Amino acid sequence: MLAHQTTVSKSFTRETFSSAETVTSSTVVQSLLPPRPIDPAMMRIGDLHLCADDATLRAYAVSRAAQCRSLAQQVSDSAAALSACAAVAHQHGIEPPTCGDTDADTDDLAPVVARLGCERWWRRRLRVAQAHRLESVWSACGVVRSDRDEYISAGGLRLQKFHRERQQRLMERLVAISESGDVVPLAEIAERTVANPRIRRIEMMTRVSGLERWAIAQGMVVDFYTVTAPSAFHRWTTTRSGIKRINGRFDPSTTPRDAQAWLRRRFARVGAALHRRGIQVFGMRVCEPHGSGTPHWHLLLWCRPEHRSTVRAIYRHYYLQDDDGSQTREPGAKKHRVKIKPVHTTPDPDTGRPRSAVGYLAKYVGKNVDGTSLPESESHSVERVRAWASTWRFRQFQMIGVRNSSVWREFRRLKECSDDLMESARHCASAGDYENFLAIVLAYDDGKFREKIKILRNESRTTVYGDRAPGRVVGVVADNGSKAISRTREWKIMTIDDAAEFLYEIISRGGDAEFSSTNTGIEQPPDPIPAPVLIPDHLLSTAGAGHQFDMIAKAIRAQAGVAGPWTSDK
Repeated sequence: MLAHQTTVSKSFTRETFSSAETVTSSTVVQSLLPPRPIDPAMMRIGDLHLCADDATLRAYAVSRAAQCRSLAQQVSDSAAALSACAAVAHQHGIEPPTCGDTDADTDDLAPVVARLGCERWWRRRLRVAQAHRLESVWSACGVVRSDRDEYISAGGLRLQKFHRERQQRLMERLVAISESGDVVPLAEIAERTVANPRIRRIEMMTRVSGLERWAIAQGMVVDFYTVTAPSAFHRWTTTRSGIKRINGRFDPSTTPRDAQAWLRRRFARVGAALHRRGIQVFGMRVCEPHGSGTPHWHLLLWCRPEHRSTVRAIYRHYYLQDDDGSQTREPGAKKHRVKIKPVHTTPDPDTGRPRSAVGYLAKYVGKNVDGTSLPESESHSVERVRAWASTWRFRQFQMIGVRNSSVWREFRRLKECSDDLMESARHCASAGDYENFLAIVLAYDDGKFREKIKILRNESRTTVYGDRAPGRVVGVVADNGSKAISRTREWKIMTIDDAAEFLYEIISRGGDAEFSSTNTGIEQPPDPIPAPVLIPDHLLSTAGAGHQFDMIAKAIRAQAGVAGPWTSDK
């Protein structure tokens, strides 16, 4: 019996499920499915069905925005309008925007109300809510797991493919045009920036390898950390016999975003504790999924040798804490929740070749960006990992201790600088020498490193909602007051047709035409791309009726077998 269960957990075939039916559903099906029915309320976001196509979602966003505008017009002050409109958002499981200050004047609430009355705001939030709810349903059905639909469900993968195709088709219709009439296709711009996965990976590895050389020159040591969330965030557990089972400690009300929030809270506490002790660490964080979609982090951290044991102790202390602040008594937590591995950067005594800590990150960067350095057998996982990060809106990479990625990119745009300090930094950035770039832009004062060069912005601007937003990046500024302007022209995003009309106006007026760089938003017509199949009809009917897991099991058996109207993309 144990051998047969192992076969079920490792390989989903038609023969396996047929033989499982002759045994019992209590030993096999219960290990695959949640011990409770799917709540029918999960299949709807307000009055919008979870599997509505994008055209239906857009129309629903228009109606909800109109409802909020109507509610706002029926009351006399902004506070009452916000309360009424926020209730509509909460009915859809959407968190309303905030003004950032609970003691703000009622006049400051007007931009918040304006967002709730904007169909574009509703459209974005509904798309996010649809993607999150879809994954929650599939996860409750037991198919998001390492030996099934790894990281993300097949329906969620289809949805992300659909949105990428939609965005690509939109970019092909758009151009960037300057006030002087220069036109650049938006798709071409994206191909030459970090939006291109290949360029993103190259820049990331350049910066990390430069950071490593700089840290070694400073006499620092490095450790490789792996931190994960408590078992309450992990739906599945694996027995010693290799069988996947529902984790008895799992909290079904949680999602991967809750696990990410838990990791971030602990990371903030670690940072605060290090700051109180005057300890600086430098490195990089990578966020990637377990097979069930729950995130975990890998961190490559450099610090002073005398601080190494303290940094390790602080990470263990806070990541082994429960929510009440006490140290956890969860079985296996000390073994699995925080793993620390020292990295040796001295030459290998056997080969004599220098060892690099960056090699620890190369695999994770490739897996999360473009698949470089991964074997052919694992290359398929890249698309699923990227879809997982897009679905749950996770930041996959973060530099720690150095916040100068924008400074680095602005210097690479510059052709020359009049100031010697600026010119030295520009030369290093142009040559891809991040080690010496850090040596120039970081100053060591009072036992800490600080940044001597920062981003320069123009004056704050008014958004389409009426509030103020930070000014646009225009260059860099040093602490000695010297500036270097990297963006001398204003650009506006237009459709190809609108750009043609603007160019005609420039020609007809002899080079004089009204120009504003404020982009009020490009409205995209409903795309003719076929809507993806998010959840098969036979699973929808059972989930909507709230039947127990034995009915859902039949749908999953049909999905896992050769026959049936729907099969996984895996």
